[in-house]
Amino acid sequence: MQIIVLLIDDDPTLTQLYRQALTLEGFIVHVAANGPQGIEATRSLTPDVIVLDLMMPEMSGWEVCRQLRTFYEGPILMLSAAVDSAGVMQALNDGADDYLVKPIPHNMLASRLKRLVRQARIGHQGQPSSD
Repeated sequence: MQIIVLLIDDDPTLTQLYRQALTLEGFIVHVAANGPQGIEATRSLTPDVIVLDLMMPEMSGWEVCRQLRTFYEGPILMLSAAVDSAGVMQALNDGADDYLVKPIPHNMLASRLKRLVRQARIGHQGQPSSD
């Protein structure tokens, strides 16, 4: 089964690099260049996992994450060049499932995304039945 990834980031060079690398790893990758586009793409695509940049113009990754959590239950991985522990805590408190510092090797990103999707699927299967 292929994993659908939505990459929300305003850096076209980085998104192109990650898109190519993740596609070679077997992912289906969609890109949104900013927060509002990412929110709309999430509604229309229902991705298996979202990779979200923290620092973007128009709408920060924190705000995007808060808005996504009003309707999206899948995993969200935050990416940022900032290593600020307060920013990491805020991202996790705002609903992110994981946080990585950019740049990250594409094979590590792929492994992390697979793990997040696997955990999300197990979590949904592990819910008690209504028998």
